[in-house]
Amino acid sequence: MNSKPFLIVLLLCAMLCASACSGPELSSGSLLDDDDAADDDDAADDDDAADDDDAADDDDAADDDDGVDPTPLSTHWRVLNVTPVDDHWNISELTFYTDNECTSSLSEAVTSILAVSETNCDQGDLELLNDGVCTFAGHCGPGNWANDPGESDPGQIWVGYELSEVSRVGCVTLCQGSDEIQRVTELTLEQSNDGGDSWIAVDTIVTETVETDVPTVFVPE
Repeated sequence: MNSKPFLIVLLLCAMLCASACSGPELSSGSLLDDDDAADDDDAADDDDAADDDDAADDDDAADDDDGVDPTPLSTHWRVLNVTPVDDHWNISELTFYTDNECTSSLSEAVTSILAVSETNCDQGDLELLNDGVCTFAGHCGPGNWANDPGESDPGQIWVGYELSEVSRVGCVTLCQGSDEIQRVTELTLEQSNDGGDSWIAVDTIVTETVETDVPTVFVPE
């Protein structure tokens, strides 16, 4: 018996089986491409995280650069004149508020009244600055506080309060003399962190109140 045809048939069957069982041919480098894509995604995520961290650092740096807390808290607050007063500053009522709308008064939190000098009007003591009574007559009339008229240069006249708890000041109102030589339209708001031994300027404010027979309103920015 001639075995060659039989061997040829077996060889052909084996070749056909190998081709059919080998499965679909993968394109060269497809697995590598998937790995590269995953690496790119990871790198992008890392870059995004780094960018977020940088943005946060930039925000923190901007806050540090400001140098002044926009809403400082303190128990000691005062106001002082920015411009000279020709005579002396007549004040019958000083009120601090926690809000910029001047609705939440700190009058009940006042534990001590601070001033550059005792009243020079011989009309009582410093308590009159926080008794809720306004007068606009000035000229050392009843219920007015006034500084020594010989010390009325810029920054020489100041009044303020010690409070029972730390608070911000968002508004200041003053009942002051209506005469131009006994009132101010610009003041500096200051706070102290050491019980009044030293003071830090929070804002210099020009009032928008033009009437002289109503409390003068000063709102820090």
